[in-house]
Amino acid sequence: MSDPQANPLFTRLYEELFRTAQKEAPKEMCGLWFVGIEPGFHQTPNAAHNPEHEFLIAHHEYVRSCMLFDSKPWGIVHSHPRSGAAPSPKDCLLMDALQIAGQDLAMVIVGLIPMEIRCFKKQGEHYTLQWVWEPSHALPSL
Repeated sequence: MSDPQANPLFTRLYEELFRTAQKEAPKEMCGLWFVGIEPGFHQTPNAAHNPEHEFLIAHHEYVRSCMLFDSKPWGIVHSHPRSGAAPSPKDCLLMDALQIAGQDLAMVIVGLIPMEIRCFKKQGEHYTLQWVWEPSHALPSL
């Protein structure tokens, strides 16, 4: 993936992720990131029993998103409305499960305090930070 700070297509996507996370707060927002001609985010309902503290993408929503974009996702996106974009223990368990299942999906976390987006992948035994994006200016409020 190209430099996330330099590409205007990604800048628009990141701003969309922040706006969506702010709109869904205090619940965690979630969805899937697709790449192709243009990067795309497809928000899915948070099906978790406690959506203010965790996220869950229902199987049928995952399949529906893949059909809509006619591809498998590049990454799973969710927000941390009350913290930064560091992976929680549950995020690490999900990355472990993805690795065991042979799914090469990134974990993109949108933190609202501070405002940042971080992308992680599990490589071997380590959760590796792939990139960080912080807005260079204040985003318009909703």
